[in-house]
Amino acid sequence: MQQQRAEQSRAFFARHAEQHDAQQELIAEYGQYAEQACELLLRASPEGKQVLEIGPGDGLFLLELAGHFEQVIGLDNAEAMLERARQNLTVAKRKNVQLILGEWPASATTLPTVDAVALNMVLHHLPAPASAIAAAARQLNEGGTLLITDLCRHDQHWAHEACGDFWLGFEEADLVDWACLL
Repeated sequence: MQQQRAEQSRAFFARHAEQHDAQQELIAEYGQYAEQACELLLRASPEGKQVLEIGPGDGLFLLELAGHFEQVIGLDNAEAMLERARQNLTVAKRKNVQLILGEWPASATTLPTVDAVALNMVLHHLPAPASAIAAAARQLNEGGTLLITDLCRHDQHWAHEACGDFWLGFEEADLVDWACLL
């Protein structure tokens, strides 16, 4: 089941990379949460040198991270999305970002441990959110920071088809329960 969901996610983003901005705005516009998410991460990891963003999409959050961390890694399962991120990074002349094609958490063992991991508006696209969180926590250096920015539970069922969402957001209690298992 998880493998099938992972394949559906990969196929969705490969098909819809060019419409990513419009689809993202249907649920949560980047400008509504990005500044606060970045601020929280920087407060929690002021001395951080390396950060991993899982599912960076078009790379806008990577651009923010690249201005504050020495090394930034973006892991995405869709080459089309990585290409959009690559274009945005090139325009912004950011050279401290490495983009990697791969599945999370399957690719975790090939990546270095880092000071911070960002699951920024991606958890609702992943087939097994609790496993993704646990793997992200294992990817952290001692004292590292895990940032999760995602949707609250909602009933917008059209998001499955229009946005490639597997989950219609999350209850805060579920995220807390999963974090307590770490």
